[in-house]
Amino acid sequence: MENKGARVPLWIVASFLLFFGVLFDGACDPLAVKPLRSMNDPFWSTSSAPRVGTIKGLVYSNPFSSEFCDRARLDLGGNRLLSRWFMAAAIPVPPADSSERTRKELLYLLAIAKRRNPEYLAAIDQTKQFDWRLIALPVLGDNLAPKTGTMIEAARLEMLQVVTQLKDYYKRTRPTVLESSLTTVVPVPDSSSYPSGHGSMSFVVAFLLEEIVPEKANELERRAFVYGWLRELAGIHYPSDLSNGVLLARQIADQLLVTPTFAQLVEESRAEILALQHAPLAQAQ
Repeated sequence: MENKGARVPLWIVASFLLFFGVLFDGACDPLAVKPLRSMNDPFWSTSSAPRVGTIKGLVYSNPFSSEFCDRARLDLGGNRLLSRWFMAAAIPVPPADSSERTRKELLYLLAIAKRRNPEYLAAIDQTKQFDWRLIALPVLGDNLAPKTGTMIEAARLEMLQVVTQLKDYYKRTRPTVLESSLTTVVPVPDSSSYPSGHGSMSFVVAFLLEEIVPEKANELERRAFVYGWLRELAGIHYPSDLSNGVLLARQIADQLLVTPTFAQLVEESRAEILALQHAPLAQAQ
């Protein structure tokens, strides 16, 4: 008699493939998950965060001189792109630790922490190290696009310094310090909470790519929002860290776009993306 063996139910096979697809970054897109809030900040009605003028108390210096100055000299001839960004950037003062808004944000973080499922956890894990290509996926697909990479890297170096200084300036307490019952699923960074580095950088990428491919604006901003929101779900950022990170990102992107050195990088990226868009047409002919 032929021994056919036991048949494995299809649902088990499907679950196995999905699980390993998530773990090993196969066809799974971590930014395709559905966030548990909209891009509109639900907490403004309880905000205690006043608007402020330009941030004159900051000195533009390089906090990681070895890494970033060497890269700047290599890529940009030794010149920083935004030598006086702090005279034009304005974001709200973060809510006080004891404010009603912070209390409501902590309650929100506790609530969404209970809804972490395997899909969300996999997305958090895949995005814990910033990867701009996840946001650019609708524009670049799996193409290498080195010119676009150079543009984004130049923006990242500038933005990282801006965010680092603002974090040090505002020194907002991380959520898990204020609420000990809030669990996290990624290591809590040593830096303070405000503004969100992942969130602000995600939107800088989206805003820059929108200049080149405006028809993709909604999709790029949605993906940038999900990237930042996953840090809320992870338990390490408040919603206002992201909301005001978006405001900062818009201002920094606008400054970069009118900086001649960076504008040249944008044009080189534009030509590269245009060539990539036309390549499938040329192959078809």
